[in-house]
Amino acid sequence: MLQALLKSFAATVGTPPEITGTVGEITGRPARPFAVWAEDHADDFKG
Repeated sequence: MLQALLKSFAATVGTPPEITGTVGEITGRPARPFAVWAEDHADDFKG
């Protein structure tokens, strides 16, 4: 099963991601980049 998952991931290398508006439709605001989320929550991961 793991090999199939890795093969599936490998097949997408170099393929542009599908961008949708689903987050905005559900939350009422646009999605934020991961880097912005990580900066906003960095203190949550400090010991």
